[in-house]
Amino acid sequence: MNTWVTPNHLTTLRLLIGLAGALCLAHGEFAWANAGALLIVLSNFVDHTDGELARIGGKSSRIGHFYDLACDALVTVMLFVGMGVGAGATHIAGLKIAPGVLGAVAGVAIALISSCACASRRWPARRARSRHQSAVSKRKTSCICYRSSR
Repeated sequence: MNTWVTPNHLTTLRLLIGLAGALCLAHGEFAWANAGALLIVLSNFVDHTDGELARIGGKSSRIGHFYDLACDALVTVMLFVGMGVGAGATHIAGLKIAPGVLGAVAGVAIALISSCACASRRWPARRARSRHQSAVSKRKTSCICYRSSR
């Protein structure tokens, strides 16, 4: 495939859309939250295009893969920070910790869980077991590790 667009361009676009979505969520108002949710969905769609372009165009690289994973983690963390800040903007009473901090902790935890799931797919024992799994159960983890399994 001959195009001037590279997979890293699409990864950067995904990052910018995801960060814009997180900022919208941080406003805390209904309309902003809906706009943020739409941008996050769009960001997740664009996230799948970079890997497809890399495979189809023969432009896969280790740096691109790590850049994609770093952007995925950053968008995930910022998504939860944005939700926490947005929830804090609605003045939730009785919280001892700022909602933005709670969102950051949740985002980091999810990013770590995702990276651990991807790393576990590379272990030899895991691969031996995965040959015996059904196609349906393999698909569940491949959504998390979309690029690392190919």
